[in-house]
Amino acid sequence: MTEIEKFFEWEITFKSSNDIIEKIESNAPVTEKEKVKNIAKSIISEVCKCNHPVANKLIDWGNLKGRAKNTKRLRQIIETLLTKSLPSKPDERLKMVKEIDSCIKGLNKELMEGIEQKIKSAKKGISPLHVPGSVTHDEARNLYLEESYNDQALLQSAHRVLSSICIGDDIAIYFASDELRDALNEDLRRTLGLRHVVDENLLNLKVYPRIEEDKPYLIFMKFLLWLRGRAEVSEEKKRLSRILDLLRETEGTIFFTPDRERMKYSTIPLPKLDAFFLYWLDIEERRRVLVQMRNELYRFMDDVLNSAGKVGERKKAKNELELLAVAYDIFSRELIRSSFIVHEPVRRIVDIVVELSLRYGVSANLHFLRNLT
Repeated sequence: MTEIEKFFEWEITFKSSNDIIEKIESNAPVTEKEKVKNIAKSIISEVCKCNHPVANKLIDWGNLKGRAKNTKRLRQIIETLLTKSLPSKPDERLKMVKEIDSCIKGLNKELMEGIEQKIKSAKKGISPLHVPGSVTHDEARNLYLEESYNDQALLQSAHRVLSSICIGDDIAIYFASDELRDALNEDLRRTLGLRHVVDENLLNLKVYPRIEEDKPYLIFMKFLLWLRGRAEVSEEKKRLSRILDLLRETEGTIFFTPDRERMKYSTIPLPKLDAFFLYWLDIEERRRVLVQMRNELYRFMDDVLNSAGKVGERKKAKNELELLAVAYDIFSRELIRSSFIVHEPVRRIVDIVVELSLRYGVSANLHFLRNLT
């Protein structure tokens, strides 16, 4: 099985023929030609879904689906069925199901081939699918480096993105170790039911919605704290201990894709984490300080927004909490990279907390600062 085939097996969900037929039945019969086209377009748009938030942004699914022969074939079938009553005889209905199944199977194959072709086409300039933050030679050729890549190198670069694990909609993390990736996939599926930490599952990491979700180092540190905290639970200790051991010695990459503005996309190399584990995660007292900091700032953000909302200043408070999250992200970045405390972002955090605490009458517990050394 190729890496693209694995990606489709893990991340791409196709509607069944029964789902499509139910949608047609709920709308048929339709007599207006324009309405038929609009309903068919709506059904086609929902035929497949990419469950990898970052890859979903990097792949032009609309273009791939629009050019596929099986999309056109399926649209014709749907439009025909919308204009009349669906067959009721078992043999006619079975034929209809087989036709739709054939289209879905063919579309699956065409999309895989389309993505592979897109990956291999960037011979003189890697694209965002290879390295988020880059551009292909079609968009802006690299005139001074004259980069050139063979098919295998391009596939390997894209494989890192396609096999990464997402934490929220904007951040995906790739680890070089096959064993670590497999172990994390299994653990996340077992714990969360998905191989990504998204939507309400971000609350398990104490990631504050719409304020901290686009802070890559902060997100990554909270992910590590979540894994390390769960390792204290007896029934998960053995499995997570192995994952944590692999994390210590494995280099990784963060793919950062905030919003849909590709100019903001970036690829961030992660160092080996052995020093961060040695000086912070493995020492209970120090780890507890990071946990207290995470929990207290999360609570503080919630209290500030609630209090600000009562006086009509929720948006204003949210903007200032964004600055707090930026400082927290810088703090996390330096701690992960060097294991040392950089005091400037800590001072910035304290200044913002004190100011918002006084303005909105919200209590703030900064006792964790005593041990943040």
